[in-house]
Amino acid sequence: MDQNLWNKSQRLSIGNIAKLFNLNSSTLRFWEKKNLLNTLRNDNNYRDYDYQSLLDISDLVMMKNMGMTLEDMRKSTNMNLSKLNELYESRIHALEEQVHGLQETLSKINETQNLIAEFNKICLCKEVIVSEPNVLQIITHKSINDPTVWRKYFSGQYQYGAALFPNNKNSYDEFWGWIPRVPEPEEQSIWEYAPSSKTFAQCAMWVNVTDRDKNNIDEIRTFFRTHNYKTGIIVARYIC
Repeated sequence: MDQNLWNKSQRLSIGNIAKLFNLNSSTLRFWEKKNLLNTLRNDNNYRDYDYQSLLDISDLVMMKNMGMTLEDMRKSTNMNLSKLNELYESRIHALEEQVHGLQETLSKINETQNLIAEFNKICLCKEVIVSEPNVLQIITHKSINDPTVWRKYFSGQYQYGAALFPNNKNSYDEFWGWIPRVPEPEEQSIWEYAPSSKTFAQCAMWVNVTDRDKNNIDEIRTFFRTHNYKTGIIVARYIC
């Protein structure tokens, strides 16, 4: 007999089994309590695990790593191959949806990093950059108790922004809203960029979200006047 084969009469303690499968001993006790695992007892009433236990635990660990519920793990013990395959197919579908969600999250993180890099570039220049803006449209906030509106505007595809229009009080009227990735038809658009009629200068702007009166708008206006720029509408973008 090959001495490298498992001796089927051999028993392992709960500590050895936990180490073998990189589990906590409490997980094995929990599975036993939920009738997912049969455990032997030795003469000292300590838990022992035999060859069959090793195979059962291996299956449970695989299903746990697949994200199966305890109920599915319990049902699987009495399933034929056809039903077991259906269970695995359902997990494949669920995992594919998770992968899709993670890919969307990764895309949003990359987009936010690009915005941060763009903002840092503007800050490092320490001067205005005359160019087309990176904000092409701002639309108003809408009711957040509408699930459709919530999914659209709070999915991470939209960034916060504001348009500040000069008034006759030597100040600005503020309008806060969302910045879509791509301009879209919107009845409640606050501001839209029109290349044919506007010259646009980008600079670093900060606004205290809890107290929007705390900002560097006066500093920007002074900078513009010093460099003979005429200040018009100020468009702000910030990453949340």
